[in-house]
Amino acid sequence: MPTEYVISEEVKAVVVEVLSNEQLSEFQALRDNEVELGVLLKQKTDANDEIVETGRPVEVKKVPVHCAQFMDASWVIMVDSAVWSQSDANRRRALVHKALMGIEVVAEGRFRARKPDIVEFNATVARFGAYTPILTSLQDAFRNSGRRVAQAVAAAPAAAAPVEEEDAPAPRSRRRRSTNSVPEEEET
Repeated sequence: MPTEYVISEEVKAVVVEVLSNEQLSEFQALRDNEVELGVLLKQKTDANDEIVETGRPVEVKKVPVHCAQFMDASWVIMVDSAVWSQSDANRRRALVHKALMGIEVVAEGRFRARKPDIVEFNATVARFGAYTPILTSLQDAFRNSGRRVAQAVAAAPAAAAPVEEEDAPAPRSRRRRSTNSVPEEEET
C-alpha cells in the first residue's frame, strides 16, 4: 500500500482563498507574517491500486530543515486525496481551515505547531454532555453554526419547481388560541 505525495494546484487555490479571506480574522497573524505554505495531496493505494483514505483527512507539518531546500515553504499542508475528491466546496474549505489553525505565530516571522482546542472521547460526551467549559463553548459553536446554516437556507431562493395548485397538499387546519372568551373558528 504505497503512499505518494502530489502537488495540487486545486488544493493550493482553496488554501489561498481561505488564507486571503479578510473575514477570517483567525488568520490575520499568518497573513501579517506571510507564512510560506506548500500544499500536497496524499494518495494511498490498496492492493488493487484503488485510492483509499489515509486515516487523517488533513495534516500540517513544519518542513524539516534538510527538506526546505527542495520546497519554497516552511510549512506543508497534506490533504487526503480520497477525502478531498469526495468533499464538497464547504468541506474542502473546512479541511484547509483546520490545517491553517494548526499553525501559530509565536513572534514576528516565527511559527510553531498548535494542538486542537478539544480532544475528547465520543462516549464520554454522549454519556455526560458538555461537562467542561471548552465543551460548552463547542456546543455553543455548533448551535451558532446551525443558525447560520438555517439563515442561509432561508435566504436562498427556492430551487424547487413550482407546485401546481391541484398537486399541492391540502392545508392542515389548526386552532389558534385566543385570550378573549369568544372561541375563534378553525382556519382552513
